[in-house]
Amino acid sequence: MDYNELFVFTKQERRGILVFIFGVFVVLTLAEYWPEQTFEDSAIDLTKYNFPPEDIVKSKTKDISYHQNFNDESNDDGQKKSIKPHQKFNFDPNLLSADSLLLLGFSTYGVHNLIKYREKGGKIKDVDKFKTIYGIDTSIINELGDLIKFEAGKYVPKITNDSTTVAKKTPFKTMTAIEMNTADSIQWEQLTGIGPYTVTKILKYRDRLGGFIDQNQLVELGIIKDSLYQILQPYLNINTNIINKININTADYKVFTKHPYFTPDIANKIIKYRMQHGNFVDVAHISRIKSLNEAQGRRLLPYLKVE
Repeated sequence: MDYNELFVFTKQERRGILVFIFGVFVVLTLAEYWPEQTFEDSAIDLTKYNFPPEDIVKSKTKDISYHQNFNDESNDDGQKKSIKPHQKFNFDPNLLSADSLLLLGFSTYGVHNLIKYREKGGKIKDVDKFKTIYGIDTSIINELGDLIKFEAGKYVPKITNDSTTVAKKTPFKTMTAIEMNTADSIQWEQLTGIGPYTVTKILKYRDRLGGFIDQNQLVELGIIKDSLYQILQPYLNINTNIINKININTADYKVFTKHPYFTPDIANKIIKYRMQHGNFVDVAHISRIKSLNEAQGRRLLPYLKVE
């Protein structure tokens, strides 16, 4: 083997070696003379990101659970503020409707638990018992004070013919009978279990109906519960002679559907029949509308007239 051949390079190989050596030289030179950058030179001035303490908004994470009273309010220190009721009026927690309890400022959760307690037969006889209802805000109870009555939670012994003693509920208000179609809001609120919110619903439905024709409409229209109606029924009178009736021959769609008993479908049926057959001679002739069932007809008749 001729070792001299190992050290003989072609022209192309010699150029490659020269380029490589030159490259190494350039890299070493740059490494030696390239200016160094220290951390001190590139340090970030954090002072410009500092804010005065008074400009910092404090935030606190509040754990809101299903059991929280959502009417509660807290100040900046996280302390619970005293909450004033939205309205104040005499009431018995054993009888007052859920809507009226909410008007007093009680939370939805607390009212729900109170209603459930009552539906299971529970009676609230005093303030201490009232405060044990889960979710009921005791600060509102304290503020209402003497406005809270518990007469419906107490029982009055009554001797019957067979000499047995039975429990009898007595409403805390001294009630007088009212006429449902003329009584104003003040007269309605004198009835046990009727608060401002319920009165508003009663007057609204009375206006839309044109007047009540039966006491049970308070339950039928969802204004009050049947349990409260059983207490109030002896104090409710009705004068049906002052009902504001609808003229079946001239009323348009808007007039019909304003009334709670006239659905859009019923209004269209009456108007269509009137257009095809002419004016009604008697309100009882609505029975000729085949698609109108008997139950609907009986409910509508007292509110119709022919002129």
